[in-house]
Amino acid sequence: MRNALYWVGLTLVSVVFFSAGTLKLLDVAAFQDVVRLTVIQSWPLSALIALWLPVAECLSVLFLWFPKWRMLALAHLGLMAVAFLGFVAQAWARGLDISCGCFGKGLSYPLGFGVFIDAVLVLVLVVLSIRTRSRSRLSS
Repeated sequence: MRNALYWVGLTLVSVVFFSAGTLKLLDVAAFQDVVRLTVIQSWPLSALIALWLPVAECLSVLFLWFPKWRMLALAHLGLMAVAFLGFVAQAWARGLDISCGCFGKGLSYPLGFGVFIDAVLVLVLVVLSIRTRSRSRLSS
């Protein structure tokens, strides 16, 4: 049962992050606008982040499926998820009225729901990291 839950967790994280990355790549300009208006107001830096972040999400998902790179990918996805929570907190502190554009323009939902989903993802990533570490200890 634990083994099945582990693979379900990896699949869930993969689907969420790959979908988010792919949808951002389909409309980089719109994602850059979200980044520029809520987080980083510098145009060149927001453009760089709008291009880098979706690619990083997709590549991290790819590396999740290679046991040798799994811990690194989990750590990278976890850092991105925690950074998202930090960016949301600073946007709220500045009084910005934003909705989550994590999955592109087509799927927008209230920011509170986005924070909840991200918090659940962070929890899943922590559990997967612990489980991956214990699995690698058992195999060595």
